[in-house]
Amino acid sequence: MSENHQMMAVVHRIAARENAFHRELRMIVNDPDRNDRDKIAAIRRLMDEASTKIE
Repeated sequence: MSENHQMMAVVHRIAARENAFHRELRMIVNDPDRNDRDKIAAIRRLMDEASTKIE
């Protein structure tokens, strides 16, 4: 695989993770069954999880 293809693979992997993060964030924010405190706790967990996945 050429260096350019390797770089594009990395970019696509990062974009996929970002899209998954935003999808999960929207689900949390728009969940009518969660109160604000639960939403904040869920967002904090999501942020912690996302920060540990950074390579």
